[in-house]
Amino acid sequence: MGNIQDEIKYYEQKYFSNDEPIPFMEDLLIYPALVKDYYQFYFVISCFTINKNEDNEGIVMSNLQYLYHKIFDGERDSKMLNQFITLLEMIFHIEYGVRCPKCNKVVTYTEINKELSKIISESKDVETYLRKKYLDEVSFCKDCKSAMTDNIKFRYTKDKAELYINDIKIDKKDFDRLRKIVCYQNMPDYDDEYIDPELKADLEEAARLRNPNNVQPSLEKQECCIVASSGYTFDTIKNISIRKLVMLLRTIDTKLHYFAYRQAEASGRKTTMPLYLVISIENLLNCRESLIIILYYNVMMK
Repeated sequence: MGNIQDEIKYYEQKYFSNDEPIPFMEDLLIYPALVKDYYQFYFVISCFTINKNEDNEGIVMSNLQYLYHKIFDGERDSKMLNQFITLLEMIFHIEYGVRCPKCNKVVTYTEINKELSKIISESKDVETYLRKKYLDEVSFCKDCKSAMTDNIKFRYTKDKAELYINDIKIDKKDFDRLRKIVCYQNMPDYDDEYIDPELKADLEEAARLRNPNNVQPSLEKQECCIVASSGYTFDTIKNISIRKLVMLLRTIDTKLHYFAYRQAEASGRKTTMPLYLVISIENLLNCRESLIIILYYNVMMK
């Protein structure tokens, strides 16, 4: 589908605006992250936003190879590995475990570890035997007797890095596409354009000096703002996408500023009034998501 930017524009119109999962490869779907997973998502998304070009070793590697290098080379980085697995579980709606390729039955590693812990605590005398017996049993599907296989697999050598989800291979090019789709899908302000690290640091410092009191509000404060300004309930907010949360807050803020300027003008003060919603013929087709947000927000306010 052409270059990635054309692909993202297509996804914005067809999938992002409706919070629908995006078809990726074969039968894999990429699901948007929800508000209930807000903190977890921002904790694990660093696996996709890590900039390999800021590391001399990473410049000659692919993004997937560099991620594997950070996780597996030298002393294994268990924290980053768990972050990566959690992110994959979140976006593909799977649970890490063993899967039957024939009937798709899954036994999660959470279930396996729970059962092994039970064996260790209750069967000390025959623990080794029972552990082996259980692991042998879980290696084959109870329903169709097919061999089970990991539903998330990592393949990493000096020259190659591959990721397998439900036995579907994701190579370095597929991974580049995956990470961009996920970042654009969930973060409306995401921009993958390269910026020199020193320039980036200078821009961030300049922004901090311009707005020294600008602090990112907690999720609780963001939820309270939306509930107080619309017909949403806390339960409803937890099940909308993080993308919609960001855009709702932006819409509420813009609308409040718009009416504040309108009141100021009505009282005789000259102001440069921001527009609540700007639509031109040129960008009409590209603002469908914003229109949906604003129209739904106004309906909820009535």
